[in-house]
Amino acid sequence: MALYVEAKGWPSKTYRDPRRAGQSKPTNPTNQAAHWYAQAMLKALRLQTAHPDAVIAIALPDVPRYRRLFEETRGGLAKLGVALLFVSEGGRVDPVGL
Repeated sequence: MALYVEAKGWPSKTYRDPRRAGQSKPTNPTNQAAHWYAQAMLKALRLQTAHPDAVIAIALPDVPRYRRLFEETRGGLAKLGVALLFVSEGGRVDPVGL
């Protein structure tokens, strides 16, 4: 069985673009993380449609904000059959829903 994973990171406080390097972003990383979480959920649903026999998961850094967002959507993700993979800084993976 195939596994498809949509991965997101943690938003930085400054721009990565060399033209704006060192400049602070106007959006708080906590707010940006919610948008990235929503984008990952949409991608997971699209992957389910494109690959109905595959296991679909979202991989995220194991940080409190993403854990809270997961807790708020846990029931829906379970109904949709989308797993979550929380990845620690050290590389340990905590699979939820696999």
